[in-house]
Amino acid sequence: MKKGFFKKLWYSITNIEKYGEMAAEGMPRAISYLLKLTLIIAIVFGLGTVYRSDKGIKNTIKTVTDQIENFNYKDGNLDTENQEEIIIDNTQFGKIIINTKTKENEKINSYINSLNNQAGIIMLNDKMIIKSSLTSPVEYKYQDLLKSLKITEFDKQSFIDTINSNKMIVFYISLFLALLLYSFITYLLSILWNVVILSIFGVMATWFAKIKMRYAAIFNMSVYAISLSVLLNIAYMILNIFVDFEIKYFQVMYTAISYIYVISSILIIKSDFIKKQAELTKILSEQEKVKEELAKKEQEKKEEEEKERIRKKDKGEEDLILYVVDASETLDEDDQ
Repeated sequence: MKKGFFKKLWYSITNIEKYGEMAAEGMPRAISYLLKLTLIIAIVFGLGTVYRSDKGIKNTIKTVTDQIENFNYKDGNLDTENQEEIIIDNTQFGKIIINTKTKENEKINSYINSLNNQAGIIMLNDKMIIKSSLTSPVEYKYQDLLKSLKITEFDKQSFIDTINSNKMIVFYISLFLALLLYSFITYLLSILWNVVILSIFGVMATWFAKIKMRYAAIFNMSVYAISLSVLLNIAYMILNIFVDFEIKYFQVMYTAISYIYVISSILIIKSDFIKKQAELTKILSEQEKVKEELAKKEQEKKEEEEKERIRKKDKGEEDLILYVVDASETLDEDDQ
């Protein structure tokens, strides 16, 4: 009987005895389950990132706008009243450098080099340069960034009003969809890799357990075995949306749980196999006993029939002798 996604998810966590039954449904259904599980974690990641981005953008913009006397944007160019560069450290997005007056490549390169291995944003007259701690700097034209919001000009106050308005919804929807696609592919590859490694471990476990299983069945069980690990990762992700903290060796725990599930499911299948084999042996033994009893009764019946036949034969001969004697006594001597 086909099981729904949530029933499989529940069985994967609470009922290891069902692993063999779910694995028997085939690899396409296991892959379908894996895709749905990956979609859930991708949605949580996307929503969490959008929430943190919204919070971080608003906090950072407040910090930046408080440092700038006034500014205006028109025809793709940003201009501030501050004549000197503005440097703000330790924001949500790292180090922020603002200088809309310079176009000197040497000065711009010095700003980029000052970021070193940290994240940061450099805001210039017609573009901004964004760098993460792991990637190279990337340039974005203001005109391209604001095109989706249909903004062509603003000043300080209208910019703040726009950030706090519903116009940002379009931006966040675009951000969510981009994150959803990116995270779905990334998590799918990561989870699939873990499942493959887990299934190889499962194959070795069957060798030690001395039980023969097809690789496809072990792969399917590995898909279901990773369910709790993925859910814990989702819970960890949700907590990190609201509170910044780190669980040491979380990745080790994440992996260990799925391995425990695989080993347990293989041992349960072996135990069930031994139990069914013992039951089958018992049934065959009982059948042999029944056959022996039937054969014995058949033999006894044949012996009884043979005895009855001999008895009837002896009785027939005796009756014939008595009949002849009786007949001879009634005849005359001449007739005899």
